[in-house]
Amino acid sequence: MREDIRSKKSTIKKVIKIISKILYQILVALCLIVAAIIVFQKITNNNKSIGGYRIFRVITGSMEPEYDVGEVVISKEVDPNSIEVGDDIVYLGTYGEYKGKIIMHSVVAIYKDENGNLNFHAKGLHSSSVEDPQIKANQIYGVVKYKSIILTVLYKLATNIYSLFIIITILALNVFISFW
Repeated sequence: MREDIRSKKSTIKKVIKIISKILYQILVALCLIVAAIIVFQKITNNNKSIGGYRIFRVITGSMEPEYDVGEVVISKEVDPNSIEVGDDIVYLGTYGEYKGKIIMHSVVAIYKDENGNLNFHAKGLHSSSVEDPQIKANQIYGVVKYKSIILTVLYKLATNIYSLFIIITILALNVFISFW
């Protein structure tokens, strides 16, 4: 009887050990995938998407209180005809202080020009934000779909020198232990 109980305990320990190893490997794989996506976006300067999605980090307070500085948002490429007033869009600025910058603002007006092309006006949610000049459909990267708490935390960890050192050490130990 005691041997039977020991055998069951031993089996349960083995199962728990296998499950924990699998979960750990999944976590490492997810971290590597997220890191690869972020590096890919940096290398391509956000000119390429993965499955129509792009990741952006909020760097100004123009969209507060909806989006805080440092938060990571995920945008989805959409047909410009589906964009509505009130949607939060990410686009490439082409005028004045916005030229060459990636901006996230809320659509406040949509109209068609004399050629039938869509034009958008957008502004930040913060009361001091100024309305953006005309935004053409080809400037738009996408509509914001998600605020990612997990990516925000990972980004903050990755940009902190101490936590980055810890993350790299853990990954290196994982590789070392795997080969050992």
